[in-house]
Amino acid sequence: MKVFVNKVKVITRKPTNIKFTLIGDLHGIYRSKGFNKIINCINNQNSDFLLVAGDICQGKTWQNPENLILLSNVFSALAEAKPVFLIVGNHDLSKFNNVALKNYKSLASIKNVFPLYNESIDYKVGDETAHISGLVTDKDNYVTAGGNFKTKLLNRVDEREFEIA
Repeated sequence: MKVFVNKVKVITRKPTNIKFTLIGDLHGIYRSKGFNKIINCINNQNSDFLLVAGDICQGKTWQNPENLILLSNVFSALAEAKPVFLIVGNHDLSKFNNVALKNYKSLASIKNVFPLYNESIDYKVGDETAHISGLVTDKDNYVTAGGNFKTKLLNRVDEREFEIA
């Protein structure tokens, strides 16, 4: 399993020292033996918190108690190094129901894990505050990118800077 790390420096009007790690589109990869490499890589990043930007699971995964135990173990391991903020994506939502939502929200019982579902949280980092929102929209509003993802990964620039106006 290869782990790609893409470092991006975001320049804003109001300077900040807040650093975060962003991962997404896990699609159940946490089941693989190599996922420990990803956990180690994330935990070794010099960041203040971790954002998990959806597509954690596939379909009915959130409804299965055995999967919930596995997910709890994964997020417990990640939360040992830094707080973890979660949001569901379109693949999570494909079979999302009240049981799935209850199981997803139950991850909040893990120290430093914050599953967001149409809610926001202000997280203090030193004397600064990061406002983190987890908006969940109707699954029909999600758009997929398609294309050859492996080619996109191999041809990307490792470090970029851009300014948010």
